[in-house]
Amino acid sequence: LHRDYCPNQSNFHDLPTSARHFSETLAADYNPINFQSKFHNADQTTTNCNKHTRKLIRSFCQFVNNITVHLSSCHLLLTTTSLMMDAKYETFLTDLFHLGVIQFGEFQLKSNHTSPIYVDMRRMLSHPTLLNTAEDFMYEYAKELEYDVICGVPYGAIPLTSALSVKRCIPMIMQRKDAKSYGTKKIVEGVYQPGDKCLIIEDVITFGSSIAETARVLRAQGLIVTDALVILDRCQGASRNLESLGITKWSLFLLPDVLLLYEDRGLISNADCQRISSYLFNVTDKIAPSALENGLQEGAKVDEAGVWSVKAAKNAASLSHCLAKQLWEIAINKKSNLCVACKLSDPKEIIALAQQIGQFICMLIIRSDLIFKHPLVDFISELKACAKSNNFMIMDDRKFCDVSSIVEMQLTGGEWSIANWVDFVTVLPFSGRGVFSAIRQIKSENNFACFSVLSLHAKDSLVPKEFSEQSIKTAEEEIDVVAGVVCSKPPILDSRFLYLTAAGESDQALLRVEDFDGMQFLDVEYLEMNHGIQYADIYKVWACVVVKMIDECKELLKKLFHIGIFKLETVVMRSVYETPIFVDFQLAISYPEIMNKIEELVYSCLLQKLKFHSICGVPEGGLPLASIISVKRNIPLLMYDKTKETTPTGKVVDGVWKKSDKCLIVDDVLMFGHSLVDAANILRQNELEVTDAIVILDRCQGPDNFLRSNDIRRHYLFNFTDVLSYLNEQALLTDCECLKISNHLLAFSDLAGKFIDHLDRLSVIYHPNARRLWEIAYSKQSNLCLACDLCSPSEILKLVEDVSTNICSLKLHAEIITISEMPDFFLRLKELSQAHKFMLINDGNYCDDSDVIIELMMNSPIKPAAWADFVTVQCLNGSSVFEAIEKVNKDYNVACLPVIEMSTSGNFFTEEYKKRALSLAQQYRKIVGGFICQKRPINDPSFLYISPGIHYKRGMKDQNWRTPDKAVRFNRDDIIVVGRGITKEKFSRVWAYTYQQISWDAFMIMDNAIVNRE
Repeated sequence: LHRDYCPNQSNFHDLPTSARHFSETLAADYNPINFQSKFHNADQTTTNCNKHTRKLIRSFCQFVNNITVHLSSCHLLLTTTSLMMDAKYETFLTDLFHLGVIQFGEFQLKSNHTSPIYVDMRRMLSHPTLLNTAEDFMYEYAKELEYDVICGVPYGAIPLTSALSVKRCIPMIMQRKDAKSYGTKKIVEGVYQPGDKCLIIEDVITFGSSIAETARVLRAQGLIVTDALVILDRCQGASRNLESLGITKWSLFLLPDVLLLYEDRGLISNADCQRISSYLFNVTDKIAPSALENGLQEGAKVDEAGVWSVKAAKNAASLSHCLAKQLWEIAINKKSNLCVACKLSDPKEIIALAQQIGQFICMLIIRSDLIFKHPLVDFISELKACAKSNNFMIMDDRKFCDVSSIVEMQLTGGEWSIANWVDFVTVLPFSGRGVFSAIRQIKSENNFACFSVLSLHAKDSLVPKEFSEQSIKTAEEEIDVVAGVVCSKPPILDSRFLYLTAAGESDQALLRVEDFDGMQFLDVEYLEMNHGIQYADIYKVWACVVVKMIDECKELLKKLFHIGIFKLETVVMRSVYETPIFVDFQLAISYPEIMNKIEELVYSCLLQKLKFHSICGVPEGGLPLASIISVKRNIPLLMYDKTKETTPTGKVVDGVWKKSDKCLIVDDVLMFGHSLVDAANILRQNELEVTDAIVILDRCQGPDNFLRSNDIRRHYLFNFTDVLSYLNEQALLTDCECLKISNHLLAFSDLAGKFIDHLDRLSVIYHPNARRLWEIAYSKQSNLCLACDLCSPSEILKLVEDVSTNICSLKLHAEIITISEMPDFFLRLKELSQAHKFMLINDGNYCDDSDVIIELMMNSPIKPAAWADFVTVQCLNGSSVFEAIEKVNKDYNVACLPVIEMSTSGNFFTEEYKKRALSLAQQYRKIVGGFICQKRPINDPSFLYISPGIHYKRGMKDQNWRTPDKAVRFNRDDIIVVGRGITKEKFSRVWAYTYQQISWDAFMIMDNAIVNRE
């Protein structure tokens, strides 16, 4: 009507009066809700209209009734539709009328409404021909939906469901109205698994209460319910009610369409049609009965569309911290649990972004150490004003992890003094409770709180399970300063906290983010996104898709285990290497359903993110999967035979390609990477470009460096660490079996070395910066590093000039320094270090995503890549930190010092974590200069071992101090780090000289002892 009869066209006046009124209203007001309120009564739009115009208007009214308008995202989601009314459907509906299925009169419905029409589908059960026809229609519709099992609403839909199950070989389950009081006492009968997706079948639907009750029961058994298929929808609000439960209703027929058909066929009068239509439209907005409300509460965990209707019921009083309550109220009021991680450095850009997206978010997450000061922008006041006007809160995601005194200075010092204006900060309590003490000390003057980071989301994060479990207990004890926790999946659920989970891309485990509340993620209430923030609504949908794939991956692992893919036996591999577990993926080719599922997950999780022209499977393991991908996704396949030098056509590689086409390599299991490199070399020799390879399973046995050196990025569906953890969680592997396999994997990467004469260290120390530091130590006879934790640039330079002859290196927390007082501070410091021969260490404790670390190193206000010789890093976030330093070193020369141990009390640096961190760091020895530790962790002379926490006094607050003699002679550290023992003393130069002499003497004594013993 709008297109063909808009008021500006001459033929507009050819329409009847009521139709012109209809079109004028539509043209003037596009809001379907307002439109529906004007035309809810069919009498208003159909008087004096011919039959075809009336039918068109009613159909449009019904269309308006069945769309959901998302004004915030300007999306129209069509939630119901009907099949085209062709001859076979008209015949079926006419037969139902003559059978008496459609009855007219006054009928009392189960919802206590009085209806002028009643649909009795059970009459069809006595007519197998009609039931068969209905089953045919249902199957044609059901083919377009995704499900594992079907379940009929008891009892009317059970015959139809049974016919559908038997004829189409579809697994069926059955819900009892009440659980049996004997035997198994089940309420759901049949064979199914938690996580199976169930399609509900119903004959007639009014408000949706019966489907809601069935969904509640099925979800309580762990089944996923997102769709319901019905024969006839009375169009009285069921679509909207079920949508609030995360259930999409699909129907074969809509009652208004059926009425129009019956009027056209002369089966009912125009008056009856208008009377019934008026009734249907008048009760459309009625509230669903209590059974629907109960279904809503019970089905909250898979509520994708109406999540906030459930969340609003949460008792905010259970939250402990006042700021947590405030954040929760903002989320409920705005119906948004979206937090945006803004990793920008320009204050103007951050303000502009906040103004753009402020109305959609509940919290903006920044990194203050990335932000430059701008002379024309009052950044803090403008950001706070924006947060106030748009009603969102501010978090600084610095992940503070240090001794209490340092954290206090980080919060109150530097350029931004964040404790004065942010609402939350993130802390990584791996260093112990000192970080909470610092926040408590400042909280007395500023009302702010922290989120405690329990786990990190990198694909190879090294955060131990014990840390997460103990940290939540620590958070409970420090609840006066803790508002919530950051984790992928909380070890326990505590209603006093809020839960934040993060997701991203690149080096992060994008598809391993788990359990997001309201979208099948359990009890994690906030979603942080690093990219694409302008499409927040799309990310919410994406989150649901991610979880669906996670569940499918887990289910796939179970099936793989049960068909014998994982063999727990000692096997000699092709590399003459014994392994206690063998993965035989080639068994899967005998299971078409499993291979089909692997292909779907590989495509969804991996292939869609990559760009390539063709694929090539590594013979023999990768060839079946590559072939399936090629056939299903219409992707060109290339193939080579590794046993032949050329094919009969004279080619090594079969297929069609062009020069410089990009080819993706496919394999099943990755161990060391030799097969992938061999395949890449063959393809490259044939003028193909190879940059990426995908595998089903990565055994986590250190192929990264080898593949990286051959310019290959590998992508995997599963890694062995996750597989072992999941199989153990499902009781498919015992603790003993998992420990044996894990130790084997770790032991393979462990490098052994021996203690050697320290004078010979220069020949084996790998990193040039570490060699230079060792040369300086010997030339100055000083293995003393000064930890200068001061905020004033002038004070730092003065102190360093005083002690420069006594130190071999200087360690700074650059982010606490007020750079604006001396903009050329780092330049002057670098010149001083070169003149007095000491090296510079920035104690940044970097532990974040690679893109963030690159920004911090190269583009932040302190820009440590330009002046620091070393930076400290945490291995908790896996390989991302090392990959970031590698990228930085394309333009700079910086060595990293992984923190393996800390001197703080109550820290979580377990032996298991240290072993894994060392193994990971050794894979990146090209950029690792040494380790921050309390005692030498491995006998590898190619690294330096630097020990903080040195003092003659006993430890104070959260510190465990040791003497220089103990650190050097007994713990075999190379360089000692002294802070307060020099900076807080009146005669700093004297104390620096004292520490230098004692530590060097201890060093030489140990050196002679080693030489004599050898």
